[in-house]
Amino acid sequence: MAALFEAYITNLGKYNEGELVGETLKFPTSPQAVEALLKNIGVDGIRYGEFFITSFDGDVLGLYDYLGEYENLDELNHLACLLSELPQSEIEKFEAALHMGAHTSSVADIINLAENLDTKTIQKMVDAAPDAERYCTDGYSGYLDVVFPGKHIFNIHNKNDTFTVEGVNADLRHYIPTLARRSRCFPRKLENLQAVLAVFVRAYNRFGFQKHRYRSRHPGSSVPFSLFDFL
Repeated sequence: MAALFEAYITNLGKYNEGELVGETLKFPTSPQAVEALLKNIGVDGIRYGEFFITSFDGDVLGLYDYLGEYENLDELNHLACLLSELPQSEIEKFEAALHMGAHTSSVADIINLAENLDTKTIQKMVDAAPDAERYCTDGYSGYLDVVFPGKHIFNIHNKNDTFTVEGVNADLRHYIPTLARRSRCFPRKLENLQAVLAVFVRAYNRFGFQKHRYRSRHPGSSVPFSLFDFL
């Protein structure tokens, strides 16, 4: 069975001692492969009993935004086995559902999502979200059967209508630790997160405006400032 995605498994004890010891595990996998990998990286359950996932890689768009460093390997393997049995059209539907961002708070949720792929799932996500004037999607055909409260812009040619929000979401997760999935950082009050977002959005918009202004005046030149200069 071809590998669907892979994770770099790292010995946590060795890492805390200042040594990076790890190997790549390809999914779907087997108990024997997991056992051999853990042995190779020194996780023996005696001196070293814990590991974490340093990184993920693979071809399922959007999946890795929702996977954290302490995921359960059995759950990841279950998910990989499910996805490996899906035709490409269903994989695209799964990627579209991931893009909506609902039912993705844990690997168990994502497994449930993979087991219940249909237009009704996407419709429920749309219905649960605040109404908007416009809904921009790529050319995945499953969107055609969804009823959107506002105008549906269905772009079959490229991702020009969706790449901006994907990029902004990636920036939010990159710069604000509390928005990273399964992070050790978390806000104790909603008001704290709202305050952080307000500061970040102001700085992000000022940075974007000045970057556009600088590039229009100096075509081809690298921008000599960064987002942090506006915080």
